[in-house]
Parts: sequence; structure tokens; C-alpha cells
Amino acid sequence: MVALHATPAARIIQAEETHPHRFHRPIQAAPFRTFVRPASFFLAYCPRTTPEGRLLGRPGVPGDVVSVPSPIFSSPPSHRQSLVAGMASPRPWLRLGFQIGFRMIRSDSTRTYRLTPGMDTRPLICDYEGFDYQGSFWDKGHREYEDRVEAIALQRLLRRSGERLLEVGAGAGRHAPRYSGFQHVVLLDHSRSQLRQARERLGQESRYDYVVADAYHLPFVRASFDAATMIRALHHMTEPPATLREVRRVLQAGALFVLEYANKRNLKAVLRWLARRQPWSPFDRGPIEFAPLHFDFHPAAIRHWLDEAGFQIGRQLTVSHFRVGLLKRVVPLAWLVRLDSLFQPTGQWFQFTPSVFVQTVAVNRNPADVSMPKGGSA
Repeated sequence: MVALHATPAARIIQAEETHPHRFHRPIQAAPFRTFVRPASFFLAYCPRTTPEGRLLGRPGVPGDVVSVPSPIFSSPPSHRQSLVAGMASPRPWLRLGFQIGFRMIRSDSTRTYRLTPGMDTRPLICDYEGFDYQGSFWDKGHREYEDRVEAIALQRLLRRSGERLLEVGAGAGRHAPRYSGFQHVVLLDHSRSQLRQARERLGQESRYDYVVADAYHLPFVRASFDAATMIRALHHMTEPPATLREVRRVLQAGALFVLEYANKRNLKAVLRWLARRQPWSPFDRGPIEFAPLHFDFHPAAIRHWLDEAGFQIGRQLTVSHFRVGLLKRVVPLAWLVRLDSLFQPTGQWFQFTPSVFVQTVAVNRNPADVSMPKGGSA
């Protein structure tokens, strides 16, 4: 566990690796044969289910019986492929396929396996170690529009001040200056190099702690924080419900949690599906893996997982309404940001943008009248 107390200088803390994970680097192209593996691959990459299709709600252990898709064996093509998985299907099987161009090959049949000690059921971790994510993706990626509209959403949903805030998946600390009202801020990421960049950006302020750990096993005691954020991180999680339960565990009752997720049911995906340009439906509630360890989620699925984890949903804001290359090139940035700000409150009624922010409050299983904390500004 990581002790939370003031330190004379900002530090990077390596949490004890009591639950080692397998790693996957999403930055480099991976050959198709990487994804054609025996049953242990499918058990690790898809949610654990019973033969009736119910999620176990925990990592698989020896003795569990699970139903997963039959493996698809294919000779590796010469170009890079993407794995497409419909993971949370309400049917008693999961769909798994490989996308080749605009064609889709699916396997709807299943095999039932009993987990044995030799099977690897640990979640895959998206590993950004050594990658200059802040520089190449944000600073040089022409994403000032996305950064500014996310800042507006965060200001609207996050309370102005507090004692301890945890950011899960903090990366290089892009949002850290926006937590100025909190006395103690813990930036958690699996990549030590990302946190090192964050410390270089933020300086040696003692109110910051940098913790190297993964979101499936947060190294904090129960009820350690009175606020938390998770922005552009959930879309790397193969088991979102488990991650949300961990966040709830370390939050006090009544704590505020602001979650951002990648929306599967965005307008572009809907139009492409209607035009038969993509094989998967944006209205299906199962996640879609559009690139290795990059998931889009259906809003209804997110709301369900949050409720199960012990969160009461408050405001919802839709963000990045104008994430179109042409618009970003020809329309002045200030105009786009202003328009996006005006449209964000519509997320309370419908969500068709690629990014959605959700304000929640941590409640007990039988919540009393818990008032939703107010954010910064309208």
C-alpha cells in the first residue's frame, strides 16, 4: 500500500507488484498471428462468463467454467489487422472476429473450458512505457481543440476544492494543473516514464505524488480519497467493471468521481453503419475494440457498470462535437471551442459525440439521500 501524506518533494512511488500483468504495446504494429492463439488468449482477452453468458464479475480462477468463442485460425496476411470483439453480448456466447479491410469474418460458435492453473487469465495492460504520448499525440498532434473542450467539461463537473484527489491514468499530467483547489493530488499511471514527464512539467511541488501502479489493483486503503478522475484511460481497459469497482473502493462515501469514456454510439459510427461502411452496430451494448487495447463503449453499458460499482450518476456532458479534421483546419479554434461549450450540456439527454464526461458520486449499496456535489461552473 502507498501511504498518503505530505512529502518534502514530489516523488515517484513504485507500488508493490502483487498482481503481475501481461503487457501489450499499442503503439507498434502487431502481426495478425499475435491474435490467433489458443484458448488461454481468449480467456484473458474477453470477459469471464459462465456458460449462461453472465459475467463472473471477477478474474477467472482455476475451476471456473467459461464459454468463449471458438478460435479462428487463419494464415497471417501481409498487412496489419485489427481485432474486433463484441465482449458484453447479452446472448450466451461472445462474438469474436477479425477485420480485414471492410470485410468481417465472425465466429458465433463457442467452446466451454474449465480454467486450469496453467491458463493465463490476467488482464492485458496497455503499456505506454518509453512513449512520448504528450509530445507526439497532444503537442504535435494538433489536438488543442480537444484539450480545451475537455478542460471546460472538467471545470463544470469537478468541485473547486477538496483534500485528496486521485487521477487514474494520469499520463504526463496534462490535467494536473486543473486540480489546483485540492490539497493533495495523486497521479497514478502504469508507465514510470509518463509520470517522470509529469513531474518535469509540474515541478517539485510537495502536493503531488506520482504512483506507478495499474488500475485493476489500486495500492491504497479503502476510502482514501474524496475525489477522483479518469480521463482517456477507461478505453484501454479489457475489464471496465473491475476498474470502476477498484475506484469506488478507494473513494469515501459521497466522493466525486468524474469519468470520461470513448463513446461507441457516436454520430460518425452511426452514419458509417447506416451506409454499410462498418460491420459492427453502434447500438449494440457490447464494447468494440477498434485497435489493440482501444475500446469504445456504449453509454448504456457505462451507466450500468457505474451503478453496479456503487456510483450515482449526476451530470453528463458530450465533448468534442467537432472532432473533424476539416473543421479544425478551417474554423478558428476559439469558435470551435465556444460552440462545443454550448453543446456540452445536451449530453444529459443524448450522447452522440466521440467523448462523454460523466459526473458521479460514490454511494453505499443502499444509498440514502446523497446530494450530487456541484461542479465548478455552468
